[in-house]
Amino acid sequence: MGKRRRVEVSPEDTIVEDTTEQDLLDKENDIWLAFKDEHVEVFDLQSSLPRKYGLVRELAVQDEEQGETLLTSLMKYIELRRTEPSHTCRDGLAQIAQLAETWIHTREEKVNQTRAAFELVERCVRLIDHAITEQDHAIKLGTRPGTHFAPPLQPELVIPRWAKPPRVSLSPDLDEALGGTPQPLEPARKKGRKRGRKKAESFSPQPRPDPPYIPNPDPNEKRYCYCDQVSFGEMIACDDARCQREWFHLSCTSLKAPPEGRKKWFCDECMLRKKQRKG
Repeated sequence: MGKRRRVEVSPEDTIVEDTTEQDLLDKENDIWLAFKDEHVEVFDLQSSLPRKYGLVRELAVQDEEQGETLLTSLMKYIELRRTEPSHTCRDGLAQIAQLAETWIHTREEKVNQTRAAFELVERCVRLIDHAITEQDHAIKLGTRPGTHFAPPLQPELVIPRWAKPPRVSLSPDLDEALGGTPQPLEPARKKGRKRGRKKAESFSPQPRPDPPYIPNPDPNEKRYCYCDQVSFGEMIACDDARCQREWFHLSCTSLKAPPEGRKKWFCDECMLRKKQRKG
């Protein structure tokens, strides 16, 4: 029966083993820090998203309070109008108009902040998906130690400003109470058509610039505008209630700024339909 040999581990071997393990930990930490620096927006989501939701909650409370205040003012005005002449109620109309404008602004801001939070989360999801795909390619193809793929090009996150002109017009009393001038009524059209009447002028849409490219859009997100893309940047609504596209990127229209005041705007498709109906 052979003798068993006793194997002793020298202190030098222990030091080498500890050093190798520490080097691996340091390397993993360096890789983690590099990944965190490249995706800092994803890691900041845990702090930025609660702030946005907190603001949305505050706006929701303001929305409810302002709606109740407006309803109360309307009921008071109705009761006052039944007993007082119309010229004594103009102050109440001006107050109602101001409350309504403030309420609409609050609701639009709530929608804007909610959409901004959604787009922020969606952007981070796309970044994570790209990082996972990048890692899969690195595992399959193999990369040299210390090299990384180029970070993905993502569009700048822009909070859309929804510039939607009002669809309702004010009554003559309210318009006069707000300091406006009454609009002259259009003369009634005469029945029948005169001979030799010119045909309706043909409508030709203005040339539009090429829309910006949005990489990796969410296939489930609703599309708008002539370019059939998701919402981004400043947008404007068509005042035709039957418009199929509803919202349009300002950069895709011939406008340089949204219409001022109560001026209405119609997209090329709705304008063409109106021209054809009149012709």
